[in-house]
Amino acid sequence: MKVSGGFIVIVVLLVMFGAYGVFHNPPTTTETAVTVPAKTPEELRQWRIEKQFDPVYGYHIESVKKIKSTMNNPKSFEHVSTRYWDRGDHIEVETTFRGTNAFGAVVTNTVTLDFKLSGELTFQ
Repeated sequence: MKVSGGFIVIVVLLVMFGAYGVFHNPPTTTETAVTVPAKTPEELRQWRIEKQFDPVYGYHIESVKKIKSTMNNPKSFEHVSTRYWDRGDHIEVETTFRGTNAFGAVVTNTVTLDFKLSGELTFQ
C-alpha cells in the first residue's frame, strides 16, 4: 500500500492540533490571582501582616527597600535576620543586615521601622 504525501501532512496536522488541545487547555475556573484564605478577623489580620514578608528569606520587603535606598552600596546588602512585633495599629519591624560602608569595610547594622498593616512606612 502506497501512502501519499498529502495524507501524511493531514495526519501530522491532526496530531499537532490534538496535542495543542491537550497541552494548551486554559483553566476553567474563574479563580482570582490573589485569594484571601482568612475566615476570621484575626486570620485576616495575620494574613495581611505575613504577606509583607518575603516567603523564602523572611525579610520585610518594604523595610529592605528603605534600607537599601539609604545605603552607600545597596548591592552589598546581605540580610541577616528580621523580627517583628504586632503593636495593634502597626507592626514594628527590626532588620539586621550586613553591607559595606564608605571605606569598603563590611559592617552589621540593625534598623527598626514601623509599618501600617497595609505595608506603608509610618513616620513618627
